Amino acid sequence: KKLEFTQILNAISAEMESHIFPSDVSEVDKMCPVCNVGTLSLNISKNGVFLGCSQYPECKYTKNIGDSTIDNTEVSQYPRVLGSDAASGEDIYLKKGPYGIYLQIGSGKDGKRATLPKDIDLNLLDLEMAKKILSLPISLGMYPDTNSEIKLGLGKFGAYIFYEGKYFSIKKFEGNF
Repeated sequence: KKLEFTQILNAISAEMESHIFPSDVSEVDKMCPVCNVGTLSLNISKNGVFLGCSQYPECKYTKNIGDSTIDNTEVSQYPRVLGSDAASGEDIYLKKGPYGIYLQIGSGKDGKRATLPKDIDLNLLDLEMAKKILSLPISLGMYPDTNSEIKLGLGKFGAYIFYEGKYFSIKKFEGNF
């Protein structure tokens, strides 16, 4: 007999239930705290095991198994709309992808994207800063000896200079752009 992945996961979930939920938790307490329709069940992702709402993808509630409380109602905060891009009329989104947090203009696959450096405090990120980051790289001018353009950009590992096909990291960039 060929078993489906969900059958195996449900069997493991049933066996692990006493370890996942405290013994005094009722079926009502296993209800999703966000949508109040779905139930929490064991799921697996590339990042490990977690509890997720059975109403996914409509409800994106997840809870890491290692969390100490069952009533953790922190919902995935991504994607999040920061505001609107005046030039295109589309929303500017803060999104989380497999390689980290990034900004995107518009919701489609063709929207301009910009990776956020690890050291940017997401609590301080506002629409104006997002617009500046999305405007990068910017031209700093032409180098007189070679007449080649010099650009300033911002990537996952911080600020950089781009000149003649080479990237030069700026270790301590504290300026505005």
